[in-house]
Amino acid sequence: MKKKEIKFRAWDKGNNQMIYSLPIGTLCSGELLKRWDDEHLMQYTGLKDSKGKEIYEGDIVRVFGQFEVPCSDKKDFDILPYEHIGTIVFENAGFMFKNHLTDKQLLEIQIAFDDNTMDTDITSNIDLFLGVEILGNIYENPGLLIK
Repeated sequence: MKKKEIKFRAWDKGNNQMIYSLPIGTLCSGELLKRWDDEHLMQYTGLKDSKGKEIYEGDIVRVFGQFEVPCSDKKDFDILPYEHIGTIVFENAGFMFKNHLTDKQLLEIQIAFDDNTMDTDITSNIDLFLGVEILGNIYENPGLLIK
């Protein structure tokens, strides 16, 4: 069984920079949490993007893949390609992709799935996508997220 690599990074708001390679020993002693609050401490997901970069909480990513959407006859499926930008978050005991859809993108998905209850902040397991590409992170590149 392959061991999961446990790594953290933290946003140093005083120096406006991301700090990588935080020593894991400081986590065990509690020193890491004293120095960095939860809001600025981000864990490595254990996954890499399509270019081989490590994916952390707080990363802004582009995900892409395809949905199978039932045709009107309910017998066949149409393939609907998609591409969305969102953030990596830790929710429900796992790393997830939190989609930040525009109203137009949301409407397209609601129509495709015939579901008008879907919200603009859709959270999905990051293993479900064909591809993930890191674009930046929420501290250094907040402008990449759709407002």
